[in-house]
Amino acid sequence: MRTLLGYVLALAVVAGIWAGVTFVPFYFDHFEVKDVFNSTFNQFRETGPEHIKERLIDNLDNLPWAKHEELDQFGETQMVKGMGLPEEAITIDFNEQTKVLDMRLEYSRKVSLRPFNKVHILKFVLQRKEKPPNVF
Repeated sequence: MRTLLGYVLALAVVAGIWAGVTFVPFYFDHFEVKDVFNSTFNQFRETGPEHIKERLIDNLDNLPWAKHEELDQFGETQMVKGMGLPEEAITIDFNEQTKVLDMRLEYSRKVSLRPFNKVHILKFVLQRKEKPPNVF
């Protein structure tokens, strides 16, 4: 009985290490996305409502790890720079009367589950709805 408990405990430790190595980097990347999201939100006064979405996409595409899959002219999947966010991934709503900005970002990342040859999709959502700094 004691050896069975030891095996179960060892298996749990190995599974925890595998999960940490597999998933933790994506959550660290999400913290970077959150920083970019918040800094873009705080730059609203300089950017304005008509250009804030483009600024956010540009800032996210410049993250060093940001890569996504696209099909080339031959139908082959290639990894290219940038997050490859669709237009509907970012919603911006600015209320002129209350001066409240509602900014939302939804994106997903593919995680390769090795050695199982499976892919898991992690979904992330960031939303901030408040008056941006220095907007009167």
